[in-house]
Amino acid sequence: MERPTIEYPCAWQFRVLGEDEGQLRQVVADIFSDRLHQVTTGNTSSGGKYCSIEVATQVSSEADRDAKFRLVGSAMGVRMVL
Repeated sequence: MERPTIEYPCAWQFRVLGEDEGQLRQVVADIFSDRLHQVTTGNTSSGGKYCSIEVATQVSSEADRDAKFRLVGSAMGVRMVL
């Protein structure tokens, strides 16, 4: 299976999952403070324990995209990044 060809710069969306939406929004604000980004509320689990937010932004390269992915994924309160 081949990797898709992505032309940079391009719009990109990250989905960030965790337990506290406020904390997730603060993580995103800190990490994406160097660029324009838009955050929208995603889903909440049926039990209400987990929630998600979606972050729309521009990425300049694969390295840029991967760096932001790693930073968000390693932040306190983040359970997963998609």
